Amino acid sequence: MTPPDGLEPKACQEDLRAAINIKMSLASSLITVALAFIGAEGGIAVFVLDKREHLWGFYLVAALASTALGLSVLFGGSGVWKAYGDGFHGKWTLSDKGSFDRQAIFCLIGAGLVLFSSILGSSKADSQRIDVHIAPDTEIAGLRSQIDKLSKEQEATRRDLATLMKSRSLHSKPIVQCKCP
Repeated sequence: MTPPDGLEPKACQEDLRAAINIKMSLASSLITVALAFIGAEGGIAVFVLDKREHLWGFYLVAALASTALGLSVLFGGSGVWKAYGDGFHGKWTLSDKGSFDRQAIFCLIGAGLVLFSSILGSSKADSQRIDVHIAPDTEIAGLRSQIDKLSKEQEATRRDLATLMKSRSLHSKPIVQCKCP
């Protein structure tokens, strides 16, 4: 038996609402995945720019990946917005005009392009090793003699300070406290 005026039974509306919540949850998860892959592309870019050369292919694929992931976020947000608007007006419908499908497809394409971009470019030639300058023995001996000289001066300064402190304590007058009536 069908309800009057084309209204759907309450159980059917609850099922539609649950199905739409599942779709919106999936869309939200795919938005999170797309944003994570955009962040991963940034990390990959740092590595690739440092370790590789001839990067025109990398730039192209990275731009395509970012565009695809951005479109995924856009389509997902559009589907969530439509579902929210329809639900607010009491029209629970599973029709999203393909927004969630396009979101998933662009997310997969973007993720694949991010992974592909990590292998583009040719490796840079290894940089030559630079030998650390090691001071000759005469230079080291000169530095050691300067250290010894400074150590002796420090010890002499310490003895002079101790002598001054001792003589000051011997010549200073004790402070007498008077008792007031």
